[in-house]
Amino acid sequence: MPNRLVIVAGVATIVVLLAALGTALYVKLKVDLHHASAPFIQDGVVYYGDENGRVYAVDVKRRQEIWRFQTQERFFSTPSGVQGVVYFGSGEGVLYAVGMDTGEELWRFATGDRIWTSPAIKDGVLFFGSFDGRFYAVEAGTGVERWRFTAGDRIFSWPSPVFASEALTAL
Repeated sequence: MPNRLVIVAGVATIVVLLAALGTALYVKLKVDLHHASAPFIQDGVVYYGDENGRVYAVDVKRRQEIWRFQTQERFFSTPSGVQGVVYFGSGEGVLYAVGMDTGEELWRFATGDRIWTSPAIKDGVLFFGSFDGRFYAVEAGTGVERWRFTAGDRIFSWPSPVFASEALTAL
């Protein structure tokens, strides 16, 4: 097994493991409150949110918080990211695009209710659902809506939508 890091979410900590050994490297990544999302890691930085609506970026090697971003409501969406931008939904029904390096908001897209799904990214488009009963496709670079599908009931799956061949499948 290659020497890879595994990030595991505990009750109030994020544990970093060395996959080949199954050994904890450290447990430093502690949050103020129970975190409410699975962690997302890219380029040695862990992104995750807590129940108070805060999203954190923490450098794994230095064990240091880089930034935190405050949303208006509770946070349950696992962040995802690409090309220097991290995306996540929030309890106030907003999908945020935030700079990975700075934590600055780049754009926001409002739905009619909470977003607890984790956005999936494919070909520059974000796919996610909302408690407003709609499934959205939004341009990752601009936040402009491409289309929406009305499901008829709230969408709150925690696994993000996945792509099967050329079709998108929401689990």
